[in-house]
Amino acid sequence: MSKVKIYLLLLIGAFGWNSCLDEIEIAPAERPDSGYVIQGEIIAGEPVTAEVRVEELFFFTSNINRPVKDAQVRIVAEGGASVALNLNAVSSLYEATLDPADFPMPEGSRYRVEVSLSDGNEIVSEWDEIMPLVPKGDLSWRFVNIEVES
Repeated sequence: MSKVKIYLLLLIGAFGWNSCLDEIEIAPAERPDSGYVIQGEIIAGEPVTAEVRVEELFFFTSNINRPVKDAQVRIVAEGGASVALNLNAVSSLYEATLDPADFPMPEGSRYRVEVSLSDGNEIVSEWDEIMPLVPKGDLSWRFVNIEVES
């Protein structure tokens, strides 16, 4: 029995030492040098507010988007009225309060966001339509006790 074990070890060793390991080179993925994410919203209420977040993608030190804090951001209505948004340094949001007299936003009107970056690039969104407010409904809540068997 011991000779069989020795032959098995020699056989396994011969196959193990003669095996081949292929080296595979994987090219780095193509990606743009930079990109931007622009998210904005107009919040109905008293007063109406606008918020826009401008972030840079593909920043070489991290996978986390980096806020762009030196852009000029404005909201433009289809009729030509525009409002500049100011940077809130704490939240990194560009914000503005919209005065209905200067910047009317009735249902069905259209607006877009225009961003001018410090490197000279300009980003302009597609026109977006003001949707009607969702009607107020009945909101209620209650506690329910649930027994769980373990």
